[in-house]
Amino acid sequence: MECIPVSALEYNEFLTSETIIYQSVAFHELNASKVSESRFLLFKRDQKAIAGMIVGKKGDVWQSPFSAPFAGFSFSKSLSLASLDSLVNCLLDYIQKNVITLQITMPPLFYKQDLYVKLAYILQRYSTSCYTDINYALDLKTDDYDSILISKSRRHLNRAKSIPYVLKQVDTLEEKKLAYDVIAQNRKAKGYPLKMSLNDLEKTMTIILGRYFLLSMDEIHVASAIVYEVTPTIAQLIYWGNLPDYSTNGSMNLLAAELFEIYKKRGFEFLDIGPASELGAPNTGLCSFKESIGCFADLKYHFTLKGNT
Repeated sequence: MECIPVSALEYNEFLTSETIIYQSVAFHELNASKVSESRFLLFKRDQKAIAGMIVGKKGDVWQSPFSAPFAGFSFSKSLSLASLDSLVNCLLDYIQKNVITLQITMPPLFYKQDLYVKLAYILQRYSTSCYTDINYALDLKTDDYDSILISKSRRHLNRAKSIPYVLKQVDTLEEKKLAYDVIAQNRKAKGYPLKMSLNDLEKTMTIILGRYFLLSMDEIHVASAIVYEVTPTIAQLIYWGNLPDYSTNGSMNLLAAELFEIYKKRGFEFLDIGPASELGAPNTGLCSFKESIGCFADLKYHFTLKGNT
């Protein structure tokens, strides 16, 4: 097996319709100005590409991703444990020859469960450091959303449904600003950073299909959500939240239930709700909330691979 730097055009020909959007050439080109240098690496066996990775240089460190929740290897097909071991060793040879440090954040395991479990197992054997974040998602293949809720959450949801409400997908810039402002107020009240501006979100939606949702209860805009469609079967919640004054009216339970039904009906298998930890340290309150709305827990791995200096 050999690791070969190629052009963006050749790399794009390797990708499939199932490639996660953050692993795409289009997403890289949208964010290329954030790194000083980038490379498209193809891993070939018998002259046939079986895997690839886009990496970008920030300071002295190369990263995959360099401006996304996760990326790492893309695959043309599933691989055996032995093939994955050969693949990672091929990457290590490239790292050693080029004397670089590479940081990789994998997608949550459920994105390609069998493949990513094996890949994480191999990478942790060779990495100089490794940590995991806990990630949560809703399984949209569940027949009845109520069945995955704890009794307390079911009561919150039923109480919220008793209030006249409308969940609307909003499309005008003015409405999107309303949805974004609800999230901004929520983040400010909780002390969470809001890394993407509305302009950043709009630019990203030139290459990713995304939707804004605004929840009104008693004709008051109380909660909102922004969702990307990152694979043909997985939608990802980018931001959501409710107004601080409406944190006890069940609006987030209602928003979760409505998004579950929307994306289930649209044929998606999972709704990725995102991490509840940072740099490996859990936010236990956020973990409890995501579990209470029916999410299952999963792991997202971060690895550092170093060449000898």
